[in-house]
This record gives sequence, structure tokens and C-alpha cells, in this order.
Amino acid sequence: IDAYDENSFWDQLIERMTDRDVAKLPSPENRSYEEICTISSPIEDRYIEEFSEHGLSRLTIEDK
Repeated sequence: IDAYDENSFWDQLIERMTDRDVAKLPSPENRSYEEICTISSPIEDRYIEEFSEHGLSRLTIEDK
């Protein structure tokens, strides 16, 4: 259960941060599913690499 929870945490964090970044781009509602996948894939890869190398140590929360 602990291993599942650990993997689930990272998967959800990466997915949510990727979705957030894609939503910040101009006109996300006008994109097809394929376009969104093409855009989100390198963003997701960047987060996977970052968290694999550094975990949460470089994650920051900005106050708006």
C-alpha cells in the first residue's frame, strides 16, 4: 500500500502541475485532445525528470 501511495502521489502531482501549465497557455479550450497531448508531453517529461532528480527540494509555492 505504501509503494502504491508513493507512486500515486508523484503521478498525481505531475499530472496536476502539467494540467496547470497547459491551462495557462492561450486558448486551451480551443485545442483538440491530440494537440493537448502534444503540448503536455514535454511539460510532463520535464516534471518527471525534475522530481526524479530532486524530489520536492526545489519545489516552491508562490504567494499571489
